[in-house]
Amino acid sequence: MKWFLEKSGGTNGDTTAQVLGSAIHAFAARMEEEPGLTQADLITNLRDAWKLIDPNTGWVSTSQLNKAVEMIHKFVAYHSDNLKKREIVGVELQFTIDVGRARIRGSVDRLEVGADGALFIVDFKTGATKVNIEDAKSNKQMLAYQLAVTEGGFADQHESRTTGGAELVYLATTSKGATIRNQPPIDGQIEEIKREIQVIAEGMSAHEFFASVNKRCKQCPVRNACPIQSDGRMVME
Repeated sequence: MKWFLEKSGGTNGDTTAQVLGSAIHAFAARMEEEPGLTQADLITNLRDAWKLIDPNTGWVSTSQLNKAVEMIHKFVAYHSDNLKKREIVGVELQFTIDVGRARIRGSVDRLEVGADGALFIVDFKTGATKVNIEDAKSNKQMLAYQLAVTEGGFADQHESRTTGGAELVYLATTSKGATIRNQPPIDGQIEEIKREIQVIAEGMSAHEFFASVNKRCKQCPVRNACPIQSDGRMVME
């Protein structure tokens, strides 16, 4: 239901938070593409572009800018530390894989390779809400990214089809540094993941969609259009 409502225009236009998230991802990509860039350079770029990110003025906008600067600090610290662990293969890499009748297209924020030759997925998050440690292990987005590795979705960038795992990197939490949630390699789960993807794909191709209450409802961007939520409202007549 969430997928259907989002695809049908159930969300509002881009918010400042969404534009900021896109900007932080762009800065993260530039750090790899232009190795000479410093933290000061990124912050200067952010300040110069701020009026485009947030056209508002006053203390609220200033507070948002300060939070964005803090995200840059956390990203640079993470980036510097991570270079000691793995080598970066590429950033903002697109992939396409087929699983039965389903076709999955996407892009990963960062693809890295360890000393053992296994590929590792990094996904940056700029929202303040983070998943818990256990939920990260079954995060479907990251499972799909790992499956893309094993199915040769990044063959143009690297020959390895061995996945070393994945991690969600939260830059907007209240912790001093980035909050990291790890997902172990999907060894032994590949066929199970493929089956689940095919079930989901069949559901997405159906002519009707069912809403269900779950723990993610509080953060759902289409909550006000959901027929089973008390704050849902009519979206068409």
